[in-house]
Amino acid sequence: MFMILIPLALVVPTTAESFLRPVDTQAEVEASLLAEFAGTFRPGATKDNILEHEAALRPMYTAVPQEADGTLQPAVVRYVLHRFFAQRGWFILGLEPGTDAKYVHVNSSSGEESLQALQQWVPSFMQKFLEKMVGGRGISLRELAVLAATLEDLIHKESLSRLEKAYHALDLPVSAQLNQEQISEVLKVFIMIYMKDDAFSASTPAAVLHEHNKFTQDLKDWAELQQWMRGVQHKVHPTALTLDFHAMSSIAEEMGATYGTYNKQECGMLKAELIGFESQKAGRVRLADFYEKGRSSTFEFSEKVDYLRVLGALDETDPNQLHVIIPNYVGARPNCMVTSKFYAICCSNEWRISWVSWRAPLHLT
Repeated sequence: MFMILIPLALVVPTTAESFLRPVDTQAEVEASLLAEFAGTFRPGATKDNILEHEAALRPMYTAVPQEADGTLQPAVVRYVLHRFFAQRGWFILGLEPGTDAKYVHVNSSSGEESLQALQQWVPSFMQKFLEKMVGGRGISLRELAVLAATLEDLIHKESLSRLEKAYHALDLPVSAQLNQEQISEVLKVFIMIYMKDDAFSASTPAAVLHEHNKFTQDLKDWAELQQWMRGVQHKVHPTALTLDFHAMSSIAEEMGATYGTYNKQECGMLKAELIGFESQKAGRVRLADFYEKGRSSTFEFSEKVDYLRVLGALDETDPNQLHVIIPNYVGARPNCMVTSKFYAICCSNEWRISWVSWRAPLHLT
């Protein structure tokens, strides 16, 4: 796991209300980016973070089109960062195939409109900001690593905010040393906040209990999810009997970083369900069978033809016999879970997206 480099002010909450503060201003993005950028040029352990990112990014960096000076242009940067984070199941909003830089021109106003715009704007703004710092030229491998680390910083800050919210909902001070029972309760609330995002509104223990009961009724794999959470806790702190906020934040961060792996189980079930009635055309199911299966399956399979077409999941080679393209449907945004202001958890596409197909929907051949 990468060592996260963040300003100290982001590590320890200062007030009980700090969990209400959204990450929605250019100033916060600039502060995080500047901290990362400065960290690449000062000695010490902080530089190791960037070097680790460089090593991880280098294979993709060398495989994509480069300028004469070895730098990458904006569209290529977006592609590389998209692939980098997609490996852990994070589809960064604003870096996905087909998005462009039109979201850069967003004012730093407050409110819901600003927050929605941020979801598409942050990666482009970060890139433009860094380009200005290096004189308007393309992005080097080192600077690409800075961008990746900065996105992790912002995501980590969001995770800390949610952890604070879990403490607050359970009436626990962030200065508390938690025992095993309290650790379990905090992590349960944290995962509810993570999966429900802004829909989580409980602010008292009684309200948490009510929300927990409803949440576990709706979530068929709650037992498996708890087992996974215990596994993450044991991986990060295998022997600790009590944990402080800093230790809990490392568990929360690991949960966010690896939930995409856990989510593969759900993706696998969806894929297996579709392959179970695959047509004679490889990787496809007849549209009529798709709708028929939706009547008895745990998955709805009810998307209209026009919507499937927009998703790039409709095979219209034979107008009289339409098919749904399995990998395109499984990896489509409606099957993603938006768990962050910065990324969605999506099913990974086993048919790898190449730079050439970056702008077009992927079709199984």
